[in-house]
Amino acid sequence: MDTRINEWRKLNFVDPATVLPQLRMIQLRVADSTLQERIKNLRTSELKWHREGWEAAIFCYGMSKKIIGVPVYVTPYEAADYDAVAVRVEGDTQYFTPIQIKEVVPEDLNPSTNINNEIAKLKRYPVSDDIVVVIHINRTGRLDLSMIDTPSLNIASLWLLGASAPDQRKWFIAGNLLDKPRIIAFDYPVCQNLRQQQQ
Repeated sequence: MDTRINEWRKLNFVDPATVLPQLRMIQLRVADSTLQERIKNLRTSELKWHREGWEAAIFCYGMSKKIIGVPVYVTPYEAADYDAVAVRVEGDTQYFTPIQIKEVVPEDLNPSTNINNEIAKLKRYPVSDDIVVVIHINRTGRLDLSMIDTPSLNIASLWLLGASAPDQRKWFIAGNLLDKPRIIAFDYPVCQNLRQQQQ
């Protein structure tokens, strides 16, 4: 038996459908603050954990709504080769999934990188064959899956995640890039108070 599962069972998992609207309210307040841009965008080493937890939550929300069909709970969890753990329950069985978060950063941070560069880096990582890798495409532009090079990788699956609207109300998941990828669109969950403000 995988000894990590006993450790994962002790973790506090959250429902992205509940947590993401609350995080959105915080993000909107912070955006109007006088904090430095790198803090607003969680671009410090101390805040990286929060950024990756948010990205993992969006991914799990999209997977639960559009692909798996059951709730997928998640918790940030910094380990040697993954950044979060997801869990879903089907029947009487819990299924745990370690998630590694990567990112194609905004162009102002690194204009020379792209999706293929980030995927190529995965060949160097000693990742486990049960890890799901999610690459957050933190840029604008059209996604063309035919332009993506996917080498042989020792991972369970490879997915892309990105906002498809400037206000981040609409998102997409693309994958599994290792097996017949497709693009799935979904809406970011919004709490009732924020929905009323936006109308």
